[in-house]
Amino acid sequence: MNLSATEKDLMIVNMGSHHPSMHGVLRLIVTLDGENVDYLTTMFTKAITINGLEQLGNIQVPKRASYIRVIMLELSRISSHLLWLGPFMADIGAQTPFFYIFRERELVNDLFEATTGMRMMHNYFHIGGVAADLP
Repeated sequence: MNLSATEKDLMIVNMGSHHPSMHGVLRLIVTLDGENVDYLTTMFTKAITINGLEQLGNIQVPKRASYIRVIMLELSRISSHLLWLGPFMADIGAQTPFFYIFRERELVNDLFEATTGMRMMHNYFHIGGVAADLP
């Protein structure tokens, strides 16, 4: 298996002041080793942090909350795949499937909105469980 350059080498990222008027209030030089987080699957970005904290704190998650998390993560994955597939179809010249695919993605976003109160950028996973039960 061939790895891309970002997966083989350490990545140095400058974090901090990027505007010319800000002269070094805080500047961090962070070295990352294989960091790759999919920003389109918003449930996963929160789950990564929460799972790490739960493992560090040896916190047990109730079985129902674990099942709800899996359901929400799978819906997030489906939404991400649809978000890739729709524009891909448009790029190859198929406009009609683009609209059908985004219609299906809207159904998934409706489920997110009913459960979390937000269509994107969810704040649903909490340490030890989820914010609320399913509606």
